[in-house]
Amino acid sequence: MLTYERRYLDDREIHRRWIDPRMYTVRVPQIRAYLLSKGWQEVSPDRPHVLAFREPTVPEDGPLYQWIPDSESWRDYPARIYEFLAAVAEIEDRYAGDVLTDILRQPAEAPAANGPAAQTKAETAPK
Repeated sequence: MLTYERRYLDDREIHRRWIDPRMYTVRVPQIRAYLLSKGWQEVSPDRPHVLAFREPTVPEDGPLYQWIPDSESWRDYPARIYEFLAAVAEIEDRYAGDVLTDILRQPAEAPAANGPAAQTKAETAPK
């Protein structure tokens, strides 16, 4: 006869406890910068509202790709980032939390399209 009852957690509750809350702070420019720094190549997306990247290593059966939403404003953004972090962790053979930490170290704003602003003479002159 069983005496002890165990607390039941449904799948939603289980996943919620495993999700790192920092995931909700990730910005698209951080993910893009991370992927490019790891050798991923940005390619033209084959569907709307995503950015597409080709993995840095190409298996025998051809290249594989990962997609990220092109905006944090999409309702399913957190779910897509959750899936993305798991996929990259699998590809890199790392924990998703470690991948997330490295992504969050990237700049949160996209650099200017033509590079950083040049310093003026006043900014470069010795004081």
